[in-house]
Amino acid sequence: PFQSFAATFFVIGVTMICTSPVEEVAIDDIFKARPYVRKGASVAFASCAAGFAYRYPPYMHIIGLLACVWAYKGEQSDSSYLLLRLPVTVRFCVFLAIMSLCFVPVYLMKANWIWTQQPDTEEARMIAVWNCCAALDQLLGGLTLTAKIFKHVSLSLHSSDGEVFPTLLFHKTFILACLFSGIAHLLEALHENTLHDEQWIWTLWVGAVLPLPAIMVVIFGRDRVCNVLAKRFDRDVWRSRRDGAFIAELLGSLPVHLGQTWWIHHGRNDQRYHAADPRYNWEPHRVVMVQRDTFAVKAKRGSLLWHALPGGGQSASVLLEAARNSLRCIDWARLTTEVMHGAICGNDAADIS
Repeated sequence: PFQSFAATFFVIGVTMICTSPVEEVAIDDIFKARPYVRKGASVAFASCAAGFAYRYPPYMHIIGLLACVWAYKGEQSDSSYLLLRLPVTVRFCVFLAIMSLCFVPVYLMKANWIWTQQPDTEEARMIAVWNCCAALDQLLGGLTLTAKIFKHVSLSLHSSDGEVFPTLLFHKTFILACLFSGIAHLLEALHENTLHDEQWIWTLWVGAVLPLPAIMVVIFGRDRVCNVLAKRFDRDVWRSRRDGAFIAELLGSLPVHLGQTWWIHHGRNDQRYHAADPRYNWEPHRVVMVQRDTFAVKAKRGSLLWHALPGGGQSASVLLEAARNSLRCIDWARLTTEVMHGAICGNDAADIS
């Protein structure tokens, strides 16, 4: 049961990470900027390799520890050796390919033991066939991942425009690894069901869950899956409010000094300027006086326009609390076009239907 629940949460995480836009979640940049993340991931993968090596003879998964040590050391862009220049994400992809290929002799040994040591029954023959199919599945998976890694490395060596993203390779490799691993678990579930093992239902669950990222990406596309997951798991209203308060804090921390240009919104849609020009709805003024809490700008007619200093150096939490306390409610019956005009929607009353 624990493995089933862990596989479910793992699939959710893989789907969210591997469908996110590269420019938003660049995994390779995260590994470069945060060495502790790279090292933590390396240790986690190493523990998986050690667990597989302890559980499955002929213990070939111990080879995966070499890839983990390789990833733990990090990228050395100034090295003369290609293996040391490869990004960390590519090294983790190599780890996945090694793990898949190491399962091939595991399933073949199972099939050989059942075929030679067990009585020649229909059940034994079926179990041997299923183990051979699982070995073939892992062989195809390992070769597919290896081919994608070699293709990526070849493109990166011959590309000078920087359009070869290791993160994309990471996404595709993880999704394919989940697909082939899910198929192998389904075959293991058939094996356990034949032996009347009560754990077969949980193995079946793992085998059904792991291919879901690949199935969803093929059917719906990466962008749609990413949008659905973002709406489902990232719709915290308070988070949006905190983000807004943080931006307000940044804007409020900007210093105001004498002679600075200060733009004031007039909302007249000045047709002398293009709609993309700031002067279309804004008018530049000059700061002529700065006091402790206020400052003045000089209008074209010579009058002084006084404004409060933005933010006053207040923190985001203080700004958020002040905004919450200043909320006001307008009855629906009193909501007229005059009320909505200007500061609320920025349009003329005639434009509001």
